[in-house]
Amino acid sequence: MIEAFIHARKVAYGSRTYLEHEIDKVFDSARCQVAAAISDAERNTNAGPNSASLSGKPQSTPPMLPSPASIAPTNSANSTPTNREATPSSSTRSASAAPPAPPPQSVGPAIPTRLLPSAYHIPNVPPHVTAAANKVTVGITPQVIGAIRDQTAGIKAAAASIHHAQQSLTLPIMARFFPRTFGRMIHSTLAATDEHEPDIEDEDGELLWPGQCINGEGLGWVCLMGQAMIREFGKQYGYKGIKGVVPKPEQPESHHSGQSHPQRSVPHGSTPTISGQR
Repeated sequence: MIEAFIHARKVAYGSRTYLEHEIDKVFDSARCQVAAAISDAERNTNAGPNSASLSGKPQSTPPMLPSPASIAPTNSANSTPTNREATPSSSTRSASAAPPAPPPQSVGPAIPTRLLPSAYHIPNVPPHVTAAANKVTVGITPQVIGAIRDQTAGIKAAAASIHHAQQSLTLPIMARFFPRTFGRMIHSTLAATDEHEPDIEDEDGELLWPGQCINGEGLGWVCLMGQAMIREFGKQYGYKGIKGVVPKPEQPESHHSGQSHPQRSVPHGSTPTISGQR
């Protein structure tokens, strides 16, 4: 849980201080370029906002073919102009009444509505608009690329950490294994913004169950809860906290403070050497 709150805090504050401002500038630039590309596509294809096909007007109906009865000689004994004329006419009428071909599908994935002009905030965006918008590219600096990479990595790490934490650290688990710490949290009158109030060395003060980590806050409550859990669990083993820290051994002071280098001890029976001589 501590790792999840650390990653979430980095993501939240990184977005507020740098990445959000830079992404807004890139977004505005992309929106202007998309609008210009759509205007050029409309000018070239003579298509309006409500047009649904890349071609301008539908082609006119092809001319009807002549009837075989009018081509056959009139003095033919075996010809039946009346019956022959009905069949081609019905087929011709059915061909002329056939529905038009469906418009071509949009090229590329759907474009976010916020990048399109207001005239195209409709469910079915014309294909030529999508094709023109998909050709737009926007340049970003290496700093923005690194910030985006850190943002995605931080979100992934925070999600993985909180996934593992919620499997072994919940309020029912706290009530079962850490009843004292659970009571200090569940009966608290503090707010989520009162992280500075409790003392980390206090064993009886009020605590608070950490809230959501997405806002970048709550790391102090996690540390306070962890310290309280350690104290409650370690009391049976004599845990004293900072009071039980073993101090470092004191270094003996030199008897010859005027000498820059302390004298080295000479083993018994050996002859000391003089600097520069062997």
